[in-house]
Amino acid sequence: MSRKWERMVSKNTKKANLTRTKQGKAPISTDPDRPVVFKGRSILLAAFFIVVSLFLLFTLTKTEGDKMYWYTTLSYLVVGVLIYFVRRPYLRVTKTNLSKRGLARELVLGAENIKEIVHAPGQIIIELTGKSPRWVYNKTLNRFDIAAMASKLKKFAETNKISFVDKTV
Repeated sequence: MSRKWERMVSKNTKKANLTRTKQGKAPISTDPDRPVVFKGRSILLAAFFIVVSLFLLFTLTKTEGDKMYWYTTLSYLVVGVLIYFVRRPYLRVTKTNLSKRGLARELVLGAENIKEIVHAPGQIIIELTGKSPRWVYNKTLNRFDIAAMASKLKKFAETNKISFVDKTV
């Protein structure tokens, strides 16, 4: 199908699903091209800020009237909690792209820039062409659902003709 036709079908499906949900009926179908987002947790960075906060708390000297020290200690604690609960790492899988959160922006990777996808026990490694660093998603450090990611990335690799290596077998 052409892209125009796909857009028209998805637009009409969304409109029909919206009217069906208003009537209390089940939707016709879901959008198969909708991006799938796998979210994890940033444990190391959050733990770093919380440890710095605890270090500042335990090394507090008995000075009177120094409120800026308390603001600094509480700020590190709040930043650690916010990073853990709000700023979560993710992998978004669309039809032809993969994207993730970088330090200051979203990094989008096209299928033509991926050399291979490796599914090892407890982690997913996305090897890139050129000198770009590889993307590693880990179950122990970032709490990603590796099994679900592997099944979706396998479908992504098949549709975009990328090699998928399964080292769990």
